[in-house]
Amino acid sequence: MSTDKKVIIVTGGGSVCRKYIQAARDLGINDQEALDWIGIAATNMNEMFVKEMFAKYVKNVKISKNHNKKISSWRILVGSGIAPGHSTDMDAVLLAKTYKADYVINLTDVEYVYTADPKKDKNAKPLKQLSWAEYKKCIGGEWVPGLHTPFDPVASKLAEKSGLKVVILNAKKLDNLDAFLNGKEFIGSVIGYNNPKK
Repeated sequence: MSTDKKVIIVTGGGSVCRKYIQAARDLGINDQEALDWIGIAATNMNEMFVKEMFAKYVKNVKISKNHNKKISSWRILVGSGIAPGHSTDMDAVLLAKTYKADYVINLTDVEYVYTADPKKDKNAKPLKQLSWAEYKKCIGGEWVPGLHTPFDPVASKLAEKSGLKVVILNAKKLDNLDAFLNGKEFIGSVIGYNNPKK
């Protein structure tokens, strides 16, 4: 990473988050806000881990506690969940808005957005470019704690309104991320490709 580049990383809760939420449901906890806060705690743990991991090698790694307010003097900024009602996809969109980014990279466990869940439907087809309207038809518009989609519906609405693009990439293929960052051909989906920002 060259010295003039800055990176914002938002940590999700992943499978740990979903396991805790399911365990809470198994105990009869059905309050949506309470389930969200359980998930948020998992994202906060991941945030601290990522912050300390990078701080070992890079100076000036900071944590964002208010995604709507800029902080100064950082090289890597790490964020996580701060409020119920959505996933950390929303936190990524808020930070992208605050720091005037043009797109959000979402590293996930699939290579594309598909017409159906590829883990359940062998006939699911990859979609390399989608408008926000097309994407929202694929996932619906309702948020539930622990929802597992390429990009959550609440965050999608704000991203569309803000003129942001979201790039879906497989988190296990970092060479593919490198290709995207360097303007080379990559494997993934671009949501909002027709949004006004370039």
